[in-house]
Amino acid sequence: MSWRFKASKYKNAAPKVPKPDEWVRDLNIGSYQINGQVIKASASFMAFNADVAGSNLYVIPLNDTGRKPKNYPLLHAHSDLVTDLDFSPFDDGLLATGSQDSMIKLWSIPECGLSETVMTPECTLTRAHQRRIENVLFHPVADFLLSTSSGNALTLWDIHKQEELMTLNNEEDVFQSLSWKADGSMLATTSKDKKVRIWDPRANSVTHSADSHSSNRESVTTWLGASNRILTSGFDSSRQRQVFVRDVRNFAQVEFSLVFDSSTGLLLPLFDADTQMLFLAGKGDNTIGFHEVNERDPILTEGLRHTGQQSKGACLVPKRALRVMEGEANRVLQLTANAVVPISYIVPRKSYREFHADLFPETAGSESPIYASQWMTGTNATVEKILLDPSRWQGKNLHIIRGPLSQRKEEVKVVKTVPTPKPRKSVSDEGSLSSNNIMPKPFVAPKPSPRFSSNEGNGTTDNQGGPRPVAVRRSSSLRTGPSATLEEKENNTNGNLTDMSAKKRSDSDRTVNQAKNGEEDDVFKVPTTAQRRQMFQDRINSVQETSSGSNVVDSSSANAVAASPLPKRATRIFGRVAKFRHLHGTVMPRNTHLENFRGLDNALPTECNGFHGNPERVAVPLNGPGGRIAILELKKGGRLPDGPLAAFFNTCKVLDFSWDPFNSRRLAVACDDGRIRLWEVNGDGGILMESSNEPTKMLEVAQNTDRITVVVFHPLAADVMASVSADYVIRIWDTESGAVTVQLEPHPDQVFGVAWSPCGSYIASVCKDGKVRIFEPRASRAAVRQGAGPNGVKGARVTWALDGKFLLVSGFDKSSQRLLYVFRSTDLTTSLNTLNLDVSPTLLIPYYDEDSATLFLTGKGDTTIHCYEVSEDPPHLFPLSHHKCSTALQGLALLPKHVCQVKDVEFARFVTLTSNSIEPLSFTVPRVKNDYFQDDLFPPTKVLWQPSMTASQWFAGANIPPKRMDLKPNDMETLSSLKAQSTTPSASTAPPIAEPIVSSINGGVGGGFLSAVSARKEREKGAQLEAAISSQLEVNLTLEQDGMVGVDESEWDN
Repeated sequence: MSWRFKASKYKNAAPKVPKPDEWVRDLNIGSYQINGQVIKASASFMAFNADVAGSNLYVIPLNDTGRKPKNYPLLHAHSDLVTDLDFSPFDDGLLATGSQDSMIKLWSIPECGLSETVMTPECTLTRAHQRRIENVLFHPVADFLLSTSSGNALTLWDIHKQEELMTLNNEEDVFQSLSWKADGSMLATTSKDKKVRIWDPRANSVTHSADSHSSNRESVTTWLGASNRILTSGFDSSRQRQVFVRDVRNFAQVEFSLVFDSSTGLLLPLFDADTQMLFLAGKGDNTIGFHEVNERDPILTEGLRHTGQQSKGACLVPKRALRVMEGEANRVLQLTANAVVPISYIVPRKSYREFHADLFPETAGSESPIYASQWMTGTNATVEKILLDPSRWQGKNLHIIRGPLSQRKEEVKVVKTVPTPKPRKSVSDEGSLSSNNIMPKPFVAPKPSPRFSSNEGNGTTDNQGGPRPVAVRRSSSLRTGPSATLEEKENNTNGNLTDMSAKKRSDSDRTVNQAKNGEEDDVFKVPTTAQRRQMFQDRINSVQETSSGSNVVDSSSANAVAASPLPKRATRIFGRVAKFRHLHGTVMPRNTHLENFRGLDNALPTECNGFHGNPERVAVPLNGPGGRIAILELKKGGRLPDGPLAAFFNTCKVLDFSWDPFNSRRLAVACDDGRIRLWEVNGDGGILMESSNEPTKMLEVAQNTDRITVVVFHPLAADVMASVSADYVIRIWDTESGAVTVQLEPHPDQVFGVAWSPCGSYIASVCKDGKVRIFEPRASRAAVRQGAGPNGVKGARVTWALDGKFLLVSGFDKSSQRLLYVFRSTDLTTSLNTLNLDVSPTLLIPYYDEDSATLFLTGKGDTTIHCYEVSEDPPHLFPLSHHKCSTALQGLALLPKHVCQVKDVEFARFVTLTSNSIEPLSFTVPRVKNDYFQDDLFPPTKVLWQPSMTASQWFAGANIPPKRMDLKPNDMETLSSLKAQSTTPSASTAPPIAEPIVSSINGGVGGGFLSAVSARKEREKGAQLEAAISSQLEVNLTLEQDGMVGVDESEWDN
């Protein structure tokens, strides 16, 4: 038992808290009821929930300190509470987040941190019928492998392919926590059914299961490194906090247990496998416990406890970020009510001048040995260990930022899977035949690649067909630091990479020997992505130039062979660039707001948007009897009076309303008495000075239709309006005569929404029966096309896009997940794309800007406006930067294009309604040269605020398109004209002289041709740059001395 008295190196590790000036302070942090982590750290950043709602994240450099302003850039991660987050162990800038909105998002944090608010993720992962995300956790060995839990489903994702690899289902209850074994082979989980389980994910089976803590409250588990032990934290039946340690080899029994006090806060275990140090931080506690994990009983030995601020969460800092020359064995980041406190655990030593290797054993590096696809096929590997001795890392950075996932995709695509050799039968010394021994693959001498002869300038031929030394080609990668090649990862027959370092040394020695023999030219050097892209382009140009000219290779030569065809690239598109991707929403100055608004009616039916506006005024329904709709003038900004607002009294409940697009004073109101009331704002100066209960005109169907639910004006023809009534019939009105001119066939169920096509010939509807229909009212009463739409019963909307080529339908599925469908208007049988957004009870209402092909989506009570570019290219919906509002929205109104300030690159303007104010919202695109008219963003726009035909013309069958207007101000020049000037060479620039090209097709790029092309490109770029600068700057060739007055010659001394 002498081992009990053996001195531990970390026994006296003491917590050290810096002064408050070295904390991260003045943070806006709320209280969150979640099972996951609220703070996580990589070697470069810390990330944690922000604001009361918890949908935003602070992402702050790890060593940052001091106060943070209220306008500090945030990561607008989700539309609801972020329930868990995790950094990749192989990329300090790759962050995964899960949320209550059922979405999983990946974020790439730049090396410099967040300089502005970020809303666009690298990618979004979602499953059908997915519930709230409980946990997100990266795999400790395989890169790009992410595990998540939602409800009773545990899903493994390949994030570089953005696809689901597999799903493990817990038929008992909801998952509460996940933890991988350090070697990545097994997974431990706790769930709400009070069970702890060990999973073999690749076998899709539970290997061990046992009863855990007796309380049905939350519990959490963590695997104790690569050992056979796991630790769980939870509550017993009397609400006392417990910690259990189990051995997988005897899983049914608890090997060791600790019982703590009664408290509502769960103890979060933070374990460091290198030092066997365990920290227990309770939510709401002001203490953090420290224990050491031993091999024998007692398994947990308590150390010094830290007492300080009350915790909301805590996490460990990766070992690569520790201050090892100060004896810092571990660092805990404690999240408090308004600060992040770094707590360093220092091991006391007499001197810290030298590196204490006994305190800092080898730790896992940042280079992944395998990828997600390899791990799924059964490959096991270990992460290469590194030493934290600073003398070994001089001039190198242990913080790894690999950049966006879109750039790292090419790194994985070039990896080729090498098949594992099957066992070979061998004869032992005794003569017995054995099939279990795995023999090495037979050596095959590398065949020399064919070498082509190149014509020198003097006409001689240099034969290069002989064999040359073979160099090991490493896989193209964006990684830094030492890494194993793919052959080293997969040639091992049992999947383990134990001889990796030996093979690396042999490869290194071979490379050194080749260099000594003068053969370093053949050693393959890993090019960057940009270099590979340029080489690919130049290879294509080289082949085209050679094929069009004379044959370089002598076909009669004995060493000449036919050129092998170049490998064709699957695609040459390296990333889609959207002009409006970085759109920015800005609330206009406060003097344009209407404040002190009150009495909003929130009991309107689903078919009504609840808010409409035009460039001059807005209409807002008010609560209370009488069906009041307040009319507010936008040009009169400021505080609204405390008394009653001027309104239209409809004397019955309002179901829908809409402004006439060609008359900003006329408002149509649909009521539950089966009538449509047309109102005119006829006050002094076009301002409604007092309330009125006498409409200008009343439209009513001859038979009793009970109620009108939807009213929509025609986009091109004056005095034409469509309505939907409770009998599920769409009627087309001539508002001038007050009669129904066209009546379509009734729908089988409630109609949620209708929309006119941009040409005005068709009308689309979405119905409660889950069908989308298109009618041509002047040609047929029946639907001309129909297809399956959203099958939810909570409501839906439909709108046209891309000049009527596509239909966009917003709705729900049966599990209340908000969906967005894309249909081709000529074929509604199947959707082109279905976008799963989030789970919310409110319907997403679409607003489409035709000139920019931008779709804006938001719901009542949402704080996020989702933005997408609609394109004819699959998948037809491309996410843009979403806009985050400071308060919940109750409605939006998109204004016509002519109100936009094109000088400020404003391409869309809304009027937003909140619970107590009305605010204009401007969407702009950041551009460098704002003094030029951005004609690539502002094409000639349709004049949709003036009718192109009358009602009689439209009913007679006329189709008159609208006029178009150029938005370019007279005092601005177009950006395209500037580009044309900059790309036109000056008259004094002589054309480039054709130089003789010496082409060499020696396994790739020709040296002479490449240099000639590069020189010509440089000259062209120089001429273009000179022309562009000359057009912008005034050149003055007058010297300073030309204006000086000299003295007479006689005054000079001889």
